[in-house]
Amino acid sequence: MIHASLLLVTQTIHLTQVDNSSQSLWKDLEHDKKKRFNGYVNGVEFLLSSFVSWILARHSKTIEKLPVTTVAVLTLVVSATTLLPTIIQNLYLAYCCDAVFNIIITSIITITTFKIAYSLKTDLYGFVVGVNVCVAGLIDLIFTFIFMDEHALSFNPRQQYWAYTGFAVLNVVAFFVYKGVSLIFFRSEDPNPDPILVEDGADEPLLGLDQ
Repeated sequence: MIHASLLLVTQTIHLTQVDNSSQSLWKDLEHDKKKRFNGYVNGVEFLLSSFVSWILARHSKTIEKLPVTTVAVLTLVVSATTLLPTIIQNLYLAYCCDAVFNIIITSIITITTFKIAYSLKTDLYGFVVGVNVCVAGLIDLIFTFIFMDEHALSFNPRQQYWAYTGFAVLNVVAFFVYKGVSLIFFRSEDPNPDPILVEDGADEPLLGLDQ
């Protein structure tokens, strides 16, 4: 649950920050384009993201079995979609990347929300998700001030995208480091530690338990 909550918080921040900066980035890239489709792109990607979320909701049992590592890998793909339009500065490429970004990140948020729901009792779900949303909102506010305010770093749209990409990648790296440390230092030596189990065909309890 902790892994899913952390990914939910970071991806919510990533989504909000990119949505806040996408129009500014598109404005910087549209100088050589006579036709602009900003509004159409926002509408289409919203519909596609909603459709994908609906499909995922219909396959909740499959989502339950997905490892959190899958979500971390998807986060790296999302990072590529925010980095690519700042390197290959083309408005139509930026449209495509933004659409892919919204579809994948909405899927990530849906998957992590489902995984949190499956790992909690019903009466705790609202509290945990509410805390995640509050934490995401607070960090999002801090990032907005640091990256955009003229009294702070005052990044241009491309620099903001670089910062959001770096933030997402650092979170994935931290996730894999944590997973690696957990496997090395906290892995149970006995994969079946229950002392009361009896092997098939055995007459005596395992581990020398008293009869």
